[in-house]
Amino acid sequence: MRVALVWPCGNDITYSIPLGLAYLVSNCKIPGVEFKIFDGTLYNAASSSKKFHDFVLNYRPDVVGVSCWSKTFLETCRIIAVIKELLPGAVTVLGGIHPTAYTIKALEGSGADYIITGEAEASFKEFLLNLNHPAKLSAIPGLAYRDKGKIIVNPHCPPEDLDAIALPDYDAIELEKYFKRGYRYFSNKSRNAPIWMTRGCPYCCKFCTAPQINGKKIRKHSVEYGIN
Repeated sequence: MRVALVWPCGNDITYSIPLGLAYLVSNCKIPGVEFKIFDGTLYNAASSSKKFHDFVLNYRPDVVGVSCWSKTFLETCRIIAVIKELLPGAVTVLGGIHPTAYTIKALEGSGADYIITGEAEASFKEFLLNLNHPAKLSAIPGLAYRDKGKIIVNPHCPPEDLDAIALPDYDAIELEKYFKRGYRYFSNKSRNAPIWMTRGCPYCCKFCTAPQINGKKIRKHSVEYGIN
């Protein structure tokens, strides 16, 4: 199985990297499944670009996952449209902040086949393992899908043991190229990159989706995890 993970064009390269995709690659090690990332922001390549079209036609993925924020949702919809045109048989799945916050509207508006809400390190792996077993879809946490004309959204279950989550694969997202393009993540140091040491937030700020993405219970990695 070939899986393409797409980070849409339109993000600010100086402070944001596709960290979620880096976590997916490191936590979805499955025999016979390979991953390739197309970073529209890093390549400055929109869905209409020859570079993206060539990537799709040359790699010919079986599954295309797109992670997006609200500001890149329209570009995400265009990405899905391109995939449907060039590879009608490919399975499309969305993840990230916007699809989690507006799951039903995002599934309806994008034309994607599935959405995986919340933290997807475990659920995306389970999704790939059971993609050919439709009867098992209802058991995948956070999965949204269509069933007999209705959209079903499975409850999202954030993992309790964060240390079981592998560190992100920075090589997969070509972090070195981000450094050269000015990525600093709110620091004057030329080489730095984040990891998530805590997840969850008990507050309900109107401008933030953290409780929707990660739940309200605060969960923490161990100090040893962060040091290693």
